Amino acid sequence: MTSNRTASEVLLRIDPANGNRLTIQSPDGVVGRYEFSAQACDNPLCGCSVIDLLCTPLDESKDVDPEPRIVALDVLEEGPQEHFHDDEQINVPLTRIVAVGLNPEHWRRLRAWFLNEKRRAMEDMELDSLEPIFPSAVTKDGMMLSYEQVFPFAERLTFSVDDQLWFVDDKYCVQPDDGCHVHTSTLVVLRRDDGCHVHTSTLVVLRRPE
Repeated sequence: MTSNRTASEVLLRIDPANGNRLTIQSPDGVVGRYEFSAQACDNPLCGCSVIDLLCTPLDESKDVDPEPRIVALDVLEEGPQEHFHDDEQINVPLTRIVAVGLNPEHWRRLRAWFLNEKRRAMEDMELDSLEPIFPSAVTKDGMMLSYEQVFPFAERLTFSVDDQLWFVDDKYCVQPDDGCHVHTSTLVVLRRDDGCHVHTSTLVVLRRPE
């Protein structure tokens, strides 16, 4: 619920088992109720952080086949999708109202849903069907890319040793035709400093197939 008394109050219930619900109460007391489903890009290579809420009005006559209203939100920026007003399929007024009215917990839950969908798409992906596009400098100069640079929403591999938190930063050669199979794993120690994770040291392990 927003603290701005002149803005609409937005209530969001994410409950796929019993139906996702969106309720909007305008400053003049008019209430709109919607059932919604959420969609995210299923391309695991895509770095966009946009979800579409397909909102179907619950208050319209049963004799009318209600058209879903599309609300386009950026879950990382916590606002409307960039240039959302240029897309004719997006309901611009409803997107503005929802983006302003969502509270931090709403955004947190939408991000969790988004990341879960992206990572599920990675589990289901067929590697041979993917067509990543790398910058020419990367393929020309033999630079290596980290796993997260290819799959931007991949879950980090972390582990603890002697009360120290580590994460693994994998890097791969992406030159398509040179037969290179070099892979590096950078093990990064993290410590908590004033509430933040700070890189403190790295260990690089090189692996090459026999």
